[in-house]
Amino acid sequence: MPNFSDKARSGRPKVLASSDRSSIKRSAKRDQTAAKIAKRINEQRERPVSISTVRRIVAADRNPLAWKLVNRGKVLSEKNK
Repeated sequence: MPNFSDKARSGRPKVLASSDRSSIKRSAKRDQTAAKIAKRINEQRERPVSISTVRRIVAADRNPLAWKLVNRGKVLSEKNK
């Protein structure tokens, strides 16, 4: 009978550990931008993490987060006031 247990998979390993992923999600909940989170993570680690990786981690998972849009209001020039 064949053995159906899980075997080691080939492929690229994950860049961040699960503790790093949860830290990124906590930072995103505190209204930090992806660029600020990536900069903070890169200061702590040897291998850099891109902004797109941070965005992907925040958007993935069972409870995905979304970035809030900033409403800056309308800006009128002096000529139009």
